[in-house]
Parts: sequence; C-alpha cells; structure tokens
Amino acid sequence: MPTTNRHSYQEERRILDAVKEGNVEEAVRLSKDMDSNIGRLGKSELEHWKNLSIVAATLCARAAIEGGVMPAAAYRLSGFYINKCTACEDVAQILIYRNHAVEELAKRVREQKEKRHTSSYTEQCKDYVYRRYREKVYLDDIADTLGISSSYLSRLFRRETGISLQDFVNDVRVEKAANLLIYSEETLPGVAEYVNFPSQSYFGKIFKQKTGMTPKQYRELHKPAEFYGKEGFGQNKDK
Repeated sequence: MPTTNRHSYQEERRILDAVKEGNVEEAVRLSKDMDSNIGRLGKSELEHWKNLSIVAATLCARAAIEGGVMPAAAYRLSGFYINKCTACEDVAQILIYRNHAVEELAKRVREQKEKRHTSSYTEQCKDYVYRRYREKVYLDDIADTLGISSSYLSRLFRRETGISLQDFVNDVRVEKAANLLIYSEETLPGVAEYVNFPSQSYFGKIFKQKTGMTPKQYRELHKPAEFYGKEGFGQNKDK
C-alpha cells in the first residue's frame, strides 16, 4: 500500500521517457515500481488508485504524442482506460487497467517508430502547423513555403500520415486545447478562441470526435477537484 512519501520528478520522467521512446517493458516496470512510493491522492484507497490511474493515463498519452502517436489516437486510448478505471470498484482491476494504458500507449509509439518513413516535406509541414496552429492554416501557404505544389503536398501528406492536412491541424488544436482544459482555468469559449477554432460549437464537435467526450467532460474527468481545489484550480467557470 502507498506510503506518505512522494516519488521524485526524475522517477516520473523516466516512465514518461520510456513511453515516449516506445520501451514497453520498461514503462510498465517503472510504473509498477513507483506504486509503493507515492503520496495519497484521495480520501479513500479506491479513490486514491482511481485518481492515480487518471493522472498516469493522461501523462502517458502526452508522452506518446511526443513520441509520434497522433493526438486523436492517444487521447482515444487514454480516455478508454480512464473511463474503465473511473467505473471500476476494485483496486486490483484498476491497476490492471492502468498498466494496460501505459503498455498500449508505449506500444503505439514503438509501432509508429518502426513504420516511420516520412519525407522532409511532411515533417516540415507538421512543424509549420505546430508553430502556427493559432492562425489560419492554408495548404497553399505551406506549399509555397516549401516550394512545392499544393496538390502534391496534399497527396504526400495523406499518403505518409494516413490523414488529411486539415485533420492534422484539428488534431494539433485538440491536443493544445486538452492541455489548457487540464492545466488552466480558461473558459471553454476562451480555449476555443485560443487554439483558433471558429466557434465554441465547432470546437466541441471536433473535440468530441477526437477524444470521445466533450471539452467540459474532459476537463471534469482529467482535473479532479481533489488535486487542484486547494491551489485554486478546478473552480469551473464553464456554463
């Protein structure tokens, strides 16, 4: 059972790096090893392990994205196991779900690394989107920047990533919005505007398509009051 000790940032970072690198076995091993040395994250034993599993799945999803997994896929996977943990009333089963989440996310990274053969044009296109997702992103502008035709870039990007450029732009915006929902108190309209969705309703529609839940549901699930209430977070302003 957990003690009142706190694991170090370095220990947490090692787990996330293992996920980011696609090192499946190491990620699961480190996650299990850290269970015996973590502070209480809930009023009861069950609540503690539910909260811990939510945090683990959320952070590992972000690490998987850094490792090359598409944000929509990472969020769907983490959301699936978070929902399983939230509904579960057995600590042992919660830990099984948590370990599966860590394992599956690391596996996705490993698979992505094994099949990654993208051109420099596709990588430059991704970099352009990450730098300018808060602006209007046009295929023609990116193609002009790269010195190639827009039709060629569109075909190349879809062939190498499996999705359209617009889908990738939405993935990036959802990724950034999800981070704001967890770690800021910005309102939903404010989040939608910040990541440059044209309206809150469109933001909600795309966010649900990508993550399987609304922005409000995502915030409430990933940002428990037990964690943040004492620091002034979790005071939801969203209507």
